[in-house]
Formats: sequence, structure tokens, C-alpha cells
Amino acid sequence: MRFMGGVLGAILVIVGIVAATAAVFSTHPIFNASLVFALLFAAAVLRTHLKPQKRK
Repeated sequence: MRFMGGVLGAILVIVGIVAATAAVFSTHPIFNASLVFALLFAAAVLRTHLKPQKRK
């Protein structure tokens, strides 16, 4: 389970870098909106993964 979280995190980082690069090289508003959405999504996922997990 922890390995899948790491893989998901790495994919999110790569997607974030690609989105940031696209936003830098394009002034189209849709890229800025997608960048903000990607950052919010990554922040939510990181916050969920960094929370101490409760053992059942």
C-alpha cells in the first residue's frame, strides 16, 4: 500500500511539472486553471498521505 502511494506521488509530481511547464510557455487561461487545479489536487493528496494513519 505504501509503495502505491509513492508511485502515485511520483506520477503527481511529473504531471505537476508538465502542467507548470505548459503554463509557463502558454498564456492561455485554461493552462493556468489546470495548473491551479493540479496544485490543489497534489496538496490534498499530500495532506492525506502525510497524516498519521490509524491502525485497525
